[in-house]
Amino acid sequence: MITTFLLLVIVQLLSPQWWWIIVVPMTVGFWQNGTAWRAVRSGAGGAGLLWFAAAFHLQLTHAALIVPKIEVMVGAQSHFILLIAAATVALLCGGLGAWTGHCLRRAIWAPAQTGNPRPPQPASPKPAEEEENLPR
Repeated sequence: MITTFLLLVIVQLLSPQWWWIIVVPMTVGFWQNGTAWRAVRSGAGGAGLLWFAAAFHLQLTHAALIVPKIEVMVGAQSHFILLIAAATVALLCGGLGAWTGHCLRRAIWAPAQTGNPRPPQPASPKPAEEEENLPR
């Protein structure tokens, strides 16, 4: 999660585009070797934390004039609900992006990394009893 968060902060500062919350977790999910759950937690946590922190910072500084208008428009009861909504959107996008990266990694390298855990078994010959009972 920390890796995803730090990479997102750097990329957002260099190029503030909203879609980085999908691309960076997908890259980290592809790069990290672990379970799908670990990738999803990392991507969701990093992206959700970043957008919550950014929304909170904007609320304290620049967005104090626009947030009440957005609250009326969406019917929110407080500023905190908008912060949670922003973090939830980022959390979902980051988690799904990281899961996509993890699945892409497994699709490309799964046979080489894990091998085939259950090789195909040859068809077992029929017992002699069954062969005798078959109609001729």
